[in-house]
Amino acid sequence: MKDEEQEDATDAAARLLQSNLRRNQQRELYSFLNVQKSASPEEIRAAYLRVASSYHPDRVTPSLRADSEAQFLKVDRAYKVLTDPLMRQAYDHLGERGLRLLQAVPAHELLPMRFPLEVAYILEELSAEEMQYAALSAQNSSGTITVHMEVPRPLQTPRLKQLSVDQQVEVSLTGATSLFGGLYVMNRKAVGIGMGYIGTRLQLGKGTWVSGTYVLSQKRKLTIETSRDLSRAVNVRVSLSGAESGNVGLKLASSRRVSASLMGTADLAVGTCEDEALAFGLTSSNGKRELTGRLRVSDSEVALKGIYENRISNAFQVKCVGKVGTRGLECMLGATRNLSSLTAVNFGLSMALDGVTVSIKARKGRQHIYIPIKISARLDPWSVLVGSVLNAGLNAGLVLLVRPFEKARVQRQLRMLEKELVEKQARERRNAAAQVRLMAEAAQRKAAAEKSAMKGLGGLVILVGRYGTSALPHQRPPDSDWYLPSREQDHNLDMASALDVRIALQFFVNKSRLYLPAGSKAGMLGFYDVAANPTWLLHASTSADDNDAGHSKSTAATFHAPIRPPHHRRKIRRDRPRLYIRYSYLGKVYEMSVDDIESVDLPPLDSSHTCLGLEGDVK
Repeated sequence: MKDEEQEDATDAAARLLQSNLRRNQQRELYSFLNVQKSASPEEIRAAYLRVASSYHPDRVTPSLRADSEAQFLKVDRAYKVLTDPLMRQAYDHLGERGLRLLQAVPAHELLPMRFPLEVAYILEELSAEEMQYAALSAQNSSGTITVHMEVPRPLQTPRLKQLSVDQQVEVSLTGATSLFGGLYVMNRKAVGIGMGYIGTRLQLGKGTWVSGTYVLSQKRKLTIETSRDLSRAVNVRVSLSGAESGNVGLKLASSRRVSASLMGTADLAVGTCEDEALAFGLTSSNGKRELTGRLRVSDSEVALKGIYENRISNAFQVKCVGKVGTRGLECMLGATRNLSSLTAVNFGLSMALDGVTVSIKARKGRQHIYIPIKISARLDPWSVLVGSVLNAGLNAGLVLLVRPFEKARVQRQLRMLEKELVEKQARERRNAAAQVRLMAEAAQRKAAAEKSAMKGLGGLVILVGRYGTSALPHQRPPDSDWYLPSREQDHNLDMASALDVRIALQFFVNKSRLYLPAGSKAGMLGFYDVAANPTWLLHASTSADDNDAGHSKSTAATFHAPIRPPHHRRKIRRDRPRLYIRYSYLGKVYEMSVDDIESVDLPPLDSSHTCLGLEGDVK
């Protein structure tokens, strides 16, 4: 059990790292221009002109022209998107994905649109089609191989009893239509039979589809099936089949979610094509444990079945099935081990009046193989003992064989994710450094102008600006020259917990006022997410303060996957970045500190900021 918890912790670390990597994959265009989402076109244009005056390639020195050309394209794109009503609506609705979907809409369909609801509607339709197409494309082949074996006498070699192969291929024609076909072949005691089938599936809308299947065999049959979500809690499925002989069969199935953890089902099958039956079921699930009860009444049997499933860990789950009916008793115990997100192996033991069977199931994607081995033709203690020992031995052997490879796989995944995250952060740092270099000259001019403003008393001048998890003044100050070209290959900057943003803040000062809208500052010009560091996953006690005090070694050398986070009762600490500003206004020095997502408005209308004294008296 301890090993299972450790494997869960390792998988949790991988998911946390993936989530951190996906977070803020795009810079908000509004933050890029330092405007609010509710900004008017005039405010966006004014913000664009302020930035473009320092970023345009014709207005910078030759040494900065390469940086200017790359950064000006991003600023210009942000301006074009936010000043176009349709593109802005698409971006507000779905972000960069909305812009990509909007490109698929013909121009003549966009011209009549005047209201945001129209744009939102067509984007939702395109998004649904895109997801359906991706799902159909990703799952285009499935199959099952079943090998029935039996042991004629104890301690003898199993022999083949029956072999069957069922393979299906699905091809997507459009975003909502697909064509599928399959082949089923069975060999039993040197006698083989086979049949093929073809069909089509049409997605009529969200939660509604219809399909048709034609079976090609000695007894041809056509089946029409449809499913519809009547509400968020109710689903109904209807299947109508007709055979070449004129027999007709009807199946009705419905499910209703009674509560968040309880679901009920009802099934009815009538006609001569199928065994007529009526069934009811009730399933209770809390995400980790699931209990199901089913009652089935048919022409040949009345049976009550209970199913209990327990997910012990992400990689291991057990299942118990008990059945009581007019045909006798049956009990099945099974354990499933997930080797990866696509691969799983299941070992089961089935005990019934007609014998004891050990089963092996394996899955790779949508391809399955099922091997039931009947070790006894009757139910007796010796057969149950042999089946239990065999099942446990197979499971233990799989664990011993697979666990080293599984640990190695997770280790490679974590190292790959760590490398990708570090490279991404380094790219964002170099991008922010290029932006600061373009801001520096304009920021110096603004600082000089602010010092002589307010009739010589002095306007708003940024003295200190720090952004990060160790941005407070009592902690070690960040490197003030991090943006210089000579520091681009300094890997120590990738492990920094704070960033000097004095130049960027002074650049955004306009007429003795600095306003930063609410939201993460990581998307602004001259900023990047210094908190996007994989080292915070190492230990719950690791923090920026420890690094600043010099009590820990470089985390780049101490990070070794697989990561094993602390016990689940101890929360992993990840401090959110803060912004610390010290500024002078009207000859006095003030300081303030805000959370990353809070807005900034300097100078304040009240006395909420701490006054440190006169400008000449404060160091």
